Amino acid sequence: MANPKAPAAKPQANAKPPANAKPPAKSAARKPAAAKTAASKATDTPPTPPATEQAVVVVHTRRGVTTLRRAGQRFTRQPSTLCRTTLSDEQLAALHKEPRLVVSETTRQVEAK
Repeated sequence: MANPKAPAAKPQANAKPPANAKPPAKSAARKPAAAKTAASKATDTPPTPPATEQAVVVVHTRRGVTTLRRAGQRFTRQPSTLCRTTLSDEQLAALHKEPRLVVSETTRQVEAK
């Protein structure tokens, strides 16, 4: 009977691998995955066009006002971003005059098509 407390047999250092074992892969011959994907991305995707700025108007209601309609739009406490070109000068003036609205005009980066 075998001794259950005996250490397991260690493989010998100069033992031959089995005949069906695959040889170790040569890492120096293959490209690293990061370099490979970076090279493929450079050739697969067209260059991104430069971003342009677009004038926008961000509007939301003041605290205590849940909803308000002005200039053909419905505004809530959640900020609404409108393209400046979609509003006429009269609509923009009406938004600025309304004391229950917070109106800010700014620009944002937009990718050119």
